[in-house]
Amino acid sequence: MAVKNQCENCHYFSGDKHKNDPRTKHAGICAKWCEVVFRTENCKEYFSSSNASGDEIFKPLIDVNQLPSVTQLNLFN
Repeated sequence: MAVKNQCENCHYFSGDKHKNDPRTKHAGICAKWCEVVFRTENCKEYFSSSNASGDEIFKPLIDVNQLPSVTQLNLFN
């Protein structure tokens, strides 16, 4: 049984917005969010050599607990 190097559900970014952006043109994202794949070996090697943990890769940009509370108004009653 052969081992597959990438997820069968992967879809590369589509549309000119992502293809022409140097930050995202080599990346693809799995439709089921199980892994990230790369079209070029250079990107894959750089990503795996960074030794970043999942917590570091998906670190939130802001602390949700520090956001002010939101008051929702009911305008229809």
